[in-house]
Amino acid sequence: CSTYGYIYYNWTDTNGDELASMDEVSRPRVRDSFTQLNRDDVTDKNMVSPKTFEVTFGLERELFADVGIGGTVIYRRNYDDYWTRNYMEDGDTLRLPTADDWEVAGQIPAEYGSYSYWDWKDGLDYSDETWRSTRPDYYERYLGFELTFKKRFSSQSKWLLNGSFTLQDWRRFYPTRASYNSPTNVAQMDGEYAGYTSGSSAGTEQSLNPRWMAKLSFAYQFPWGINAGGTLTARDGYIFRDRWEDLDYELVSADDDHPTVYASPYGTNRLDSLVIMNLRVDKTFRIQDRFGITLAIDMFNVFNANTTISQEDVITNTNFEQIYQYLNPRIVRFGLRLSF
Repeated sequence: CSTYGYIYYNWTDTNGDELASMDEVSRPRVRDSFTQLNRDDVTDKNMVSPKTFEVTFGLERELFADVGIGGTVIYRRNYDDYWTRNYMEDGDTLRLPTADDWEVAGQIPAEYGSYSYWDWKDGLDYSDETWRSTRPDYYERYLGFELTFKKRFSSQSKWLLNGSFTLQDWRRFYPTRASYNSPTNVAQMDGEYAGYTSGSSAGTEQSLNPRWMAKLSFAYQFPWGINAGGTLTARDGYIFRDRWEDLDYELVSADDDHPTVYASPYGTNRLDSLVIMNLRVDKTFRIQDRFGITLAIDMFNVFNANTTISQEDVITNTNFEQIYQYLNPRIVRFGLRLSF
């Protein structure tokens, strides 16, 4: 096994001279692999596995030959998730924070909602020691409805069609004070949209949770062995997490990180909806039943949409609303494939 320890400081160049001065450096932040806690103080022995309760009800009906529709309703509830909280140093005592340890530390400007951010009261300090347990009372609720449509190939019909349309409502809830740690952002997130985030080093994290989605795939067999087909995909815009970061304040409860506050209820603002169509036409020529040559034309993003996929969402950054990623432009590809 190995142990380590080190101390580092955060520096914010408040006067822009690119030189560190003592009034620009935060308190020391300690990192080490040592612990003064025993095993029972690190993980709750009564912690249970996260649970999901789900009810799904679906119906399918064939309207007439080769054509059918279906509908599915989904209710899902996620609960008993686990969470990890940091201990605090209260004088010589190491303990977990309680609701009484928090106080309002500041407020973002009125033009961005006047939301408050919270920190521990004076005299309390951050500890690297953590406690892992089942999160009480917090839950996520998902409601979804999907309508499907199918048209199959047949000897009488040379076309195929598959489609679906989905409505979904995925939200998170903090029904009691025990269900959250810091009150920061709870007002903007309680009862609002949940979802996961995805991102890369090339841009900001993007919060995914479209309220609706539509998909359509189609194909048609023309005479002389010519095949044509395509897909049409549409969805609601991803959530735009407009956030305010107070760079003049360091949260003791977050190990001197700056507070990040949502400037609107989560999911209120979104990027533009996306609609994209792709098409393909191909023809295969057979040579003595042993060889085949397929000529194909593919067109991606037929409408040449330039929908924004990712955008800077931190209001206090100088590049706020900078676009990191567009939908790729229209592409036409010519292909030739040999088979034998």
